[in-house]
Amino acid sequence: MFFMIGFFPREKEIAVVPQICFHCGSYGSMHVFVRYNQLVLFFIPVWKGKKEYYVQTTCCGGSFALDPAVGQRLERGEDVSITAADVEPLNVPRVCPHCHRPVHEQDVYCPYCGSRL
Repeated sequence: MFFMIGFFPREKEIAVVPQICFHCGSYGSMHVFVRYNQLVLFFIPVWKGKKEYYVQTTCCGGSFALDPAVGQRLERGEDVSITAADVEPLNVPRVCPHCHRPVHEQDVYCPYCGSRL
């Protein structure tokens, strides 16, 4: 007899919040995701680990860790606005202050609009 048991990472999108980005100032969508590990026994989910919430923006491509309390409210379906105080940067690219497009860290001038960074 053998047992099929294991921990598997799970990730799903729980909400899309259209609003002005607190990083680049452009209008875009914030996709909210939840991540957790799940214990599975014979293909049956038995237990879920600690949930982590994060946000990805469509305007500048930034990734932010989301406050768990705000993430739980969004997961329940409540109408919540995400503020800069609710997030911490994970992987935020440098953004041109004029055209709000992502630029490389070593760029002195924006390759899109030509403005000095």
